[in-house]
Amino acid sequence: MKLGRKQVVAALAGVGILLTSVVLAPAYAVPSYPTAAEVAAAKASVQEKQKMVERIEVILETIRIEADALEVIALQKNEEYNQAVEAVAQMSAKVDGLQSKVELAATEAEDAKIQLAQIVGKMYRDQASGNTSLELFFNPGNAEDLLYQLTMQDMLAQRTGAIYQAAIDKQTQAKSLAEELSSAKEELQGFEAEAEKIFAEAKAAADAVIAKVKESERERANMMSQLATLKDTAADVERQRIEGLEAERRQNLVKSAPTAPELYSVAEPDWSKVET
Repeated sequence: MKLGRKQVVAALAGVGILLTSVVLAPAYAVPSYPTAAEVAAAKASVQEKQKMVERIEVILETIRIEADALEVIALQKNEEYNQAVEAVAQMSAKVDGLQSKVELAATEAEDAKIQLAQIVGKMYRDQASGNTSLELFFNPGNAEDLLYQLTMQDMLAQRTGAIYQAAIDKQTQAKSLAEELSSAKEELQGFEAEAEKIFAEAKAAADAVIAKVKESERERANMMSQLATLKDTAADVERQRIEGLEAERRQNLVKSAPTAPELYSVAEPDWSKVET
């Protein structure tokens, strides 16, 4: 079975994460995104701008946290998928090994049956050629040769029994291996079904995650634009305030130029001119 794992990886590579199911992702409340009108209204006050900046920064942080959480789940589910694929590979190797053993055992069992049939056939032909006991009775001069034949027949019978038992053992082994192979094939089908399930979940989730990420990126880009606008405006206002205070201080210095003694005396500070 080919799972097409590369297709899943390719489909998810665009977002850099691997998920098997969207429902497994943490549930987050939808952030209250500020509208353009709210951002524009916040520009009227430094305090409101600061509040809006903090609000947008919280939203951006929420988006980041959600992405991190999804990435953690992605790594876990990707490992689960890898384990499923590995289980299929191991079981496939086991099935292949058992298949080879079954074929070898079947061949050996068949060879043993053929060998046994050949020996039985030879014994039958030898018995059909004459009665050894009668030959020994009527021709005692050939007793030595006949006794040798009887001994050989006895040895042949013993060998035949051993070959017969070996043939039975081979058949039993072949049957046992065939049953084990059948069980392994069923187990392999279960692993394949599980891997295919994870594959299907990952593929289905890929499209949903990609769409979610694209949506989040659009919102994030909008938030960043609003944040940049607010910070730039706030910085400009602060610059104008500082420049105004400095100009006012210079004008006051010109209106009341200090005398020589005043240059060496230290008076109380004019708190109205101190920048805060």
